[in-house]
Amino acid sequence: MFVNHPGGVYEFDFNGHFQRCNKALESITGYPASHLIGVHFNPFIAHSFQQPTQQQQEDLTRRHCDLLQGYLFARPMPLEELKRLPDYLPVALTTNN
Repeated sequence: MFVNHPGGVYEFDFNGHFQRCNKALESITGYPASHLIGVHFNPFIAHSFQQPTQQQQEDLTRRHCDLLQGYLFARPMPLEELKRLPDYLPVALTTNN
């Protein structure tokens, strides 16, 4: 399920660093897994949402929450569909294409 999921799937450590990801996330970010592993998630979040997201991650770590799943704004979708979303969503989208 992790490897073949059509949406970007990833795992962080308790400090917010990528531990593993699937091919879909590589495609979405434009980076191979070898470049993502060990990188903190903040570079992939819009600047104005980095602090609140970091605070959420720290709160979950304090609560010993070691497994999360879900999405906040929409179901997983292809990159072209994501690009058509309204600009007001807190998403920073950059690609190497």
